Amino acid sequence: MKKFVKIAVIAFGVIFLLAVIGTSFSDEAVQNQLDDISVQVAEDAILQYNIALKNNNTQDAYLQATIIAQSYLSAKDEKNYKKWKDTENALAKKLGF
Repeated sequence: MKKFVKIAVIAFGVIFLLAVIGTSFSDEAVQNQLDDISVQVAEDAILQYNIALKNNNTQDAYLQATIIAQSYLSAKDEKNYKKWKDTENALAKKLGF
């Protein structure tokens, strides 16, 4: 009897875990999480970009603008991607690239 209860509890736990994993990791949920991460990366890079600008470091600001643009591209945020791509290109021109 104890063995049956133990097996039943383990089986129930496995089924529950599979159900949770199945709903938590659907393609749409995973994509939404990746988009959220991309936006968070962009927001962190914007803070770093502002620090670089504040310290007159155009090269670091250019690098951060590149990271920001790519992060928004990954998040499929076209408006912010274009804005930061334009910023990246302006800084590249300023650096003579």
